[in-house]
Amino acid sequence: MLRAPQSKGEGNEQRRQGHIDANRRHQQGGILRQSAGLASSLASRAPFFAFCLGLVVAWLIQGVVMVASRGTIQPFLQSQYQLEINTTTTIITFLLVALLQNVKLEMIRPHSTS
Repeated sequence: MLRAPQSKGEGNEQRRQGHIDANRRHQQGGILRQSAGLASSLASRAPFFAFCLGLVVAWLIQGVVMVASRGTIQPFLQSQYQLEINTTTTIITFLLVALLQNVKLEMIRPHSTS
């Protein structure tokens, strides 16, 4: 918390320190913005969709192999098998929602020129 300056020089020092802190936050935000922009660019392309589709197909193939090797559909219905796809899709969905929110905020946030 800033206190009232005791002298004119002290007030200038507080303002200068505030600008330094703002620049540091802006630089850190820039790295995060760049990372989010790159992730958004990658996630909006066909290869990412193919990767997600590949995960689901691999999961289904794993289930078919389990059913064929054991001769019963029971392994396909086990909670561990279902947990694998549920956890994977939940994590990907959570990250994509956070990414979409970031992109939305970047689009509506006014950009400063200073």
